[in-house]
Amino acid sequence: NKVPEYRLKKAQERGTIVDIITQAIMDGIGIPPFEEEYAGYIESFNKWNDNKTFLERPGRFFCDRYGITGEIDRIYKDKNDDLVLFDIKTPAKEGKTWVLQSSAYSYLCKQNGYNIVRREFIQLLKNGDVAKVYSYEEDFDSFLECLKNYKIYFNNKKEDEQYLDYL
Repeated sequence: NKVPEYRLKKAQERGTIVDIITQAIMDGIGIPPFEEEYAGYIESFNKWNDNKTFLERPGRFFCDRYGITGEIDRIYKDKNDDLVLFDIKTPAKEGKTWVLQSSAYSYLCKQNGYNIVRREFIQLLKNGDVAKVYSYEEDFDSFLECLKNYKIYFNNKKEDEQYLDYL
């Protein structure tokens, strides 16, 4: 079952717009104007946010050893001052690759001096309900196995041999 191109494009657009809005909220610069269709996702984020202490967004990480790169959404400090890596998602259901993505992001963060103790993927809900939180155990070995198989079986173009951007 292949997802139609227009649906993928719409989902990507939604994710980008929601990311811009939630980053502005976390940066404390207010909420930019947005279309009504995104209101539920923003309400869902605000209910999850609950006055969390967010660190500044660190920017894109790179790892030459494994040829990977990634840009996390943010890190927050929990009530024990532990660092929690999180990524905001807008699909209607949990993604099968989120656990792998969280492991790769955690690895990249740790390589850059962030002592991550928990990984969360925050599924914002279209209807504005409190976001669903998925906490994943780190499993970087499984990520590396998938990356190895990707490079063996799917990465056969010279221009694709740069960095695998694991979004």
